[in-house]
Amino acid sequence: MPLVEFPNGERVDFPDDMPEEEMHSAAASYWSGKQKGTISSGESFMHGAGNIAYGLSKMAARALPQEARGVMARPLGKIEENIKQRKIEYEARKPEGFDIAKMAGEIAATLPIAIAGGSGLAGGIAAGAIAGAASPETDDEDHYWQSKMVQAGIGAAGGVVGQVAGKLISGAVNPAAKELVSEGVTPSLGQAIGPKTALAEEKLTSVPFLGGAIVRTRDRAIQTMNVAAYNRALLPIGQKASGEIGHEGVEEVRQHLSRAFDELAPKLTIAPNTLASDVAPIVEKAAQYLPEKEMNRLGEILDRARTKDNFKEAEEYLNHFATQYGRAPDPDMRSLGEHISNVLDAARNSLAEQNPAYASRLRAINEGWANYDVIRRAAGSQGSREGVFSPEQLNAAVRSHAIARGGQTKGLGQYAGGQALMQDLSRQAMKVLGKKYPDSGTPGRMMQAGNVAVLLGPLLGHPATLALPAAEALAAVPYASPLLRRASAAAVLKRPSGAGAAALTAKIAGRVASPGVGLVLAEAGAP
Repeated sequence: MPLVEFPNGERVDFPDDMPEEEMHSAAASYWSGKQKGTISSGESFMHGAGNIAYGLSKMAARALPQEARGVMARPLGKIEENIKQRKIEYEARKPEGFDIAKMAGEIAATLPIAIAGGSGLAGGIAAGAIAGAASPETDDEDHYWQSKMVQAGIGAAGGVVGQVAGKLISGAVNPAAKELVSEGVTPSLGQAIGPKTALAEEKLTSVPFLGGAIVRTRDRAIQTMNVAAYNRALLPIGQKASGEIGHEGVEEVRQHLSRAFDELAPKLTIAPNTLASDVAPIVEKAAQYLPEKEMNRLGEILDRARTKDNFKEAEEYLNHFATQYGRAPDPDMRSLGEHISNVLDAARNSLAEQNPAYASRLRAINEGWANYDVIRRAAGSQGSREGVFSPEQLNAAVRSHAIARGGQTKGLGQYAGGQALMQDLSRQAMKVLGKKYPDSGTPGRMMQAGNVAVLLGPLLGHPATLALPAAEALAAVPYASPLLRRASAAAVLKRPSGAGAAALTAKIAGRVASPGVGLVLAEAGAP
């Protein structure tokens, strides 16, 4: 390897395959730079701005068809030579440590790209990618386009970070998420920001570290939605769910409501004939919908309920069958369970009317039972996971409850107008958490993985790609624990005043700083 010693005693090795003429030219440029002394901040700033201009020129030249490159060989060669000479001279004059002034010049030179990128996430990605690729790269000429792809990817990531940061700071997030959080539901970070971000987050579930954390967080969001529904039934009687979910959680709600009535039962009086007349219309309605076998079964259950010693025993007896049949796989049996539940509601309302002194407490208990009926239907619906229901299953239960209580005309009208019991919770949950359980997202992730493989396959040996695993692990932090998940949601949804200006700054900074980030990582990984 040729060794050149300069007048100041400094020695520099040159590659064996470098032509002698080129080596002399490089040595002359290096010594010329040394004689000028350490570069000033102003010169360094201008050098950084010039890097972007030369980088774009070089990239445009490299992108020309082979025929055009032949015609333009002389001017293109001049551009390449100037870039090399500038880099050599800068290496001779650069200051100790990180050159902030040069980076500032590169960032300033990309401002037109940032402004021209357009609004929204796509604009931020495009601007960041172009700006990142504009950073000059001369260390690995044999893999020029691979280096450009790495820089473009890092720049695009900078654009994404800026856009997302802007949304977080400004509070321009999914409005429905704020309502859910007030109910105790903890959405994932992507779900809290908005539908597009939630979809992108879903596709990331195949990424190591991050993917598993996202799936667990979204599962937990569904679970907290179930608990929020339980609390809707318990709030009227001043109780709160313990956090149990599934069949155990539903049973806990039933027991709380049952105990609330037990405490009041000794003080109540009831007229059997009045109760029978209040329940009769519900039974007549059931006859219009139930098949003969199920209708006969309803009659048998009601006859046995009348033989119980008191209202509480009859209520527990009917509730047992309402719950049992409500979970049945056969639709006719589930319909039977719904009609038994309707009879229970009518009996409870009759009891409240017959005991005006305790009507307020009875109505609170009945309101709890009405919400419980929605929960029971959702937990017993086909496809629920051990009693844990999805937003879509909750919404279906809201609809069936409304129709059961108000009929096809009134009940369906309430549901169509968004006024059905617990519909506000189910509607917000579907908007934020999605209709179903967290999707495996296999087709989308396979497509994403294929795209990543095509783009990054040739780059797997590039040192800059070593930052990816660390980035994935870092991105998983907001999903790592219940405390961090709640903190992330709170940070997204509760913004201080005056955040608008900071949000705009974050969005622009995410775009214009991306080439600087790309250059730092590219230089850090350069051989």
